[in-house]
Amino acid sequence: MRKIHILLLAVLAVSCQKTVVTGFQDKPVVEAYLYVGESPSVKISKLIAYTSDMVFSSEDVAKLAVTITESPSGKSYTML
Repeated sequence: MRKIHILLLAVLAVSCQKTVVTGFQDKPVVEAYLYVGESPSVKISKLIAYTSDMVFSSEDVAKLAVTITESPSGKSYTML
C-alpha cells in the first residue's frame, strides 16, 4: 500500500508543470440580448489573460460605435 502512495505522489509531482501560453491576443467579446418589447442590450468587453507579462492592443472597446442592422429591411440602429 505504501508503494502505491509513493507512486501516486511521484506522478502528481511530475504532472504539475507550469504551462506557458504564447500567441495570446486580446479580442473583443460581444454579449447581446434581445427581449420582446425592450431595447437590445449590448455589452462589449475585452478578453484578457491572467498573467501580467502579456502585451495588449491599444484598442479601447469603450469607444466603439455599435450598430445593429435589421434584416431584411436593412434599417440600422446605433447603440448608445
